[in-house]
Amino acid sequence: MAKIAGVVCAAGYSMIGCLPKVLQPVAGVPMVCRVVRALRHGGLDPRMVAVVVNPSSGPQICSALERHSCGDCIRVVQPDRRGSADAALRALPYLREHGADSFILAYADMPLWRPETISRLVSEHQAGDAVVTMVTVPITSEMPKGLMRYGHVLRDKSGGIVDIAEPGEVGSGELSEADTVNPSLWAWEIEWFLEHAEITPPFPKRDGRSPELRIPPLVALAYREGALIKELSLEDPSEALGVNTAEELDIVREIAESRSSAVLSVLVET
Repeated sequence: MAKIAGVVCAAGYSMIGCLPKVLQPVAGVPMVCRVVRALRHGGLDPRMVAVVVNPSSGPQICSALERHSCGDCIRVVQPDRRGSADAALRALPYLREHGADSFILAYADMPLWRPETISRLVSEHQAGDAVVTMVTVPITSEMPKGLMRYGHVLRDKSGGIVDIAEPGEVGSGELSEADTVNPSLWAWEIEWFLEHAEITPPFPKRDGRSPELRIPPLVALAYREGALIKELSLEDPSEALGVNTAEELDIVREIAESRSSAVLSVLVET
């Protein structure tokens, strides 16, 4: 059975107000800490969860992790803006050396993941020989509209996953064929990821910064090699909401508060 570690990407430079985005509180807890807690409560060993930070906001993030009982996780610095695949590569050698053979990859600005979803993803990945098990969200009229900006899952004639198409980078016709989106919660086999992440073409940035290594192209590479790609369909699409703006922060705060109220009501009733 695979021993699964966790990597939380918190190396972005976005700010909301006067705080790094991932330190904005949701239901009283910084977003990055909520993600770490979800991984831990979902069954991952706290000592095998790595948080990747940048040199600028890293000290603040590490301080928040200590204050919110997440200080036993591993802290890794990504010195340059080279994308989420590069961020994961910074943490994986340590995790592999300490016995992990797979890892959950999550983003620190997506604070609504439930531990139960993490546990289901771990179980699904451990149940087979997939190089990647990815969460998907069915496209429906009830799905939060914000999820449509996520990568669209492309499939072959038998329904197998072949690629992730990013809106704005492909034609609308290609996107219209997709029936699910990819909210970037994954379980990857570590050795495969280490062997392949740096051979995918870097993605050029429009702001003049260095090209980035991204995660989605690895899906197409796995398909071309005939590797097994599994998926876990998300039951509650609101879990997949991320935060890029103050307005989106308000939305996830409202959802988190409503969850807390519902739990409190159940406890009072029992």
